[in-house]
Amino acid sequence: MRILRVVGSGLLSCGCFVGLYETYDGPTVQIIEERGVACLRRGHEPGRSVASAQMDDALVASGHARTPGRSMESH
Repeated sequence: MRILRVVGSGLLSCGCFVGLYETYDGPTVQIIEERGVACLRRGHEPGRSVASAQMDDALVASGHARTPGRSMESH
């Protein structure tokens, strides 16, 4: 997987900081950048991608990130 550009970032409800990246192949991937101090979720390790289904709606609604099919809010 090759990263094309950053399209967003934010905090998940578990406290992990996630970056949202567009790849050269087209799909958008989420990568854990920093694990939250109190996070108990398996797989939330820095550098690991997480499934789109794990993207919190609060993160998307904040305008700091988007999932395929959703646009970012302009600021």
